[in-house]
This record gives sequence, structure tokens and C-alpha cells, in this order.
Amino acid sequence: MIPVFRSLRRPPLSALFVAGVLLLGCGGCEYDDGAPLGASPISSDPSLTPSFTPFPTLDPEEAAAQDRNAEIIRKHLVAAAPDGVSGADGTAGGVSTSTNSLPSGKYVVAAECLGASEAELVVVGPEGGVLLQTTFVCGEPVLHELEAAGVLSISAGVTDANPPREAGARVGFQLARAAGATPSPELSRWMEGQG
Repeated sequence: MIPVFRSLRRPPLSALFVAGVLLLGCGGCEYDDGAPLGASPISSDPSLTPSFTPFPTLDPEEAAAQDRNAEIIRKHLVAAAPDGVSGADGTAGGVSTSTNSLPSGKYVVAAECLGASEAELVVVGPEGGVLLQTTFVCGEPVLHELEAAGVLSISAGVTDANPPREAGARVGFQLARAAGATPSPELSRWMEGQG
């Protein structure tokens, strides 16, 4: 018989020895935490209950101001940049989103913040290049036109260190194709009334 086939039929004695030691060595292993079988792993000892800090609740006045500002911002942004392809709004801490892949063309991004004095808007292109970075005064929508394509990352946030809580600071933006980005008559009237 050819020696190669003989070695394939019978494993070497050392391999059998190692396998036997592993099987015998693990046979006696067992973990015992002292709990009866089927007992819940969660302790009923009150001194061991997990501690947590609940999320702070908004003051009702601040919550009402935030809701009111969010509604105004959404209305203004839709009017400023109709047929939006992406948008978001959030609290003073800021808000960001990424768009779907956009065809190459001109776009307009409308942004607004209320309840603070100033905010920042940043638009980053698919290669990580900054297409737009600007600060703007809160209180009325701002429009910026840009050439873009692909997936964009857009973020906005209030730059005030501590906006007054009762003011309900909110910030938002909306991106639209430039063709549909003419401010509506309603928004134009509102902006004229602010001047």
C-alpha cells in the first residue's frame, strides 16, 4: 500500500491523545452562581437595582415655545424652498441629515432659526468638501444657491452658548431644486413685513 493512503486511514496517536484530554477536561466544567435552576438572573435585592437618570422634562412654557417655533420654521422653509428634496428641523442642539444621491444641478438650501440670535448652516459634498458654511441671524429664513451632485450632508445648529429656555430655540433647513426655489408670495409678504 502507498504510504500516503496508510496515513489517511489512521489518525496519529498524538491527535487521539489530545482529543481525549480535551473531552475529559471539559466534562467536569460547570458554572454555579448559587441560584436555583430556572431562577431569573435579575437580582431582587433592592440595593443592587440599576440606577438611571431620567431624561429632563421640558418646562411647559419652553415646550410650547419650541412647538410654536417648529411650526413657523416648517411653514417658512416649505414656502422658501418648495418641492424640497431633503430637510430637517430640531432644537438648539442642532440637526443634520444626509440626502439621497442627487443629480448634478443647482439647488437652494433655505435655513431658519427662532428663539436664539445666530445659527450656522453647513453643506458638505460627497467627497467631504465643504460646499457651504455660513452663519446667519435668527428670525427670518435665508436662502443660498449651490451647485451640487451626489449625497450631501447638511447640518444646522444654534451658535448661541445658552439660548434662553423660554424662547424655545429651534433651527431647520430645506434643500430644493433651484427651479422650484422662488419664495412664495406668502413668504415674500412676511419677509417684507419684517424689514
